[in-house]
Amino acid sequence: MLKNTANNVGYLYSLRENNMPILQLEKKLKEILSPEVFEHSIKVKDYCYDLAQHYKCDPEKLSIAGLVHDCGKIYSSDELISKAEDFDISITEMILSSPVNTLHGVMGANYAREKLGIDDNEILTAIKYHTYGSEDMNIFTKLLFIANKVFSIDKKYSDQIEEVKKTVLKDINQAVLMTFDIMLKSYILEGKLINPQLVTSRNKILMSLKNINKI
Repeated sequence: MLKNTANNVGYLYSLRENNMPILQLEKKLKEILSPEVFEHSIKVKDYCYDLAQHYKCDPEKLSIAGLVHDCGKIYSSDELISKAEDFDISITEMILSSPVNTLHGVMGANYAREKLGIDDNEILTAIKYHTYGSEDMNIFTKLLFIANKVFSIDKKYSDQIEEVKKTVLKDINQAVLMTFDIMLKSYILEGKLINPQLVTSRNKILMSLKNINKI
């Protein structure tokens, strides 16, 4: 695993000439995120690097997505709702029940583009959909989704998360489906509203697995 030191050339990687290198991104995010969210982001970044190597994706690029994915959490619930209105996003009961969970991905993608200089569409899309997935997840988005959930799902589901970590090295789609199922179970057991996007995303993965006879 690549560590965060100035001697690692990979961490001087920049997506575009004018974009902020990852060492500067870490410094910036440490200043604006809560310690808890920043620590989570570092863990996700490092795991993204490992998963990218396993799947022969660009490890530095996926590391940046992992590092930046929660930048939308710099905003409070009220700020996120206000920004959603600016983006013509309808404020539903689902959003009001959990503004940070439902909106930080979308607003984080915008913040990453406008404030952090990230203009790579694959990174921005992965940030946007890292919470509930989407109907059209490529390998990059799936890997960020898994990396985030491994370090964010409640520890009471740690045994199931360990199974996800084993499965992701064999079949990314099965691992994503398993993760969706853990999320759904946790929401039901805790009496939480279920975001329709989660159900739609799960159905798409489930159907794709059925179509290739893996279920």
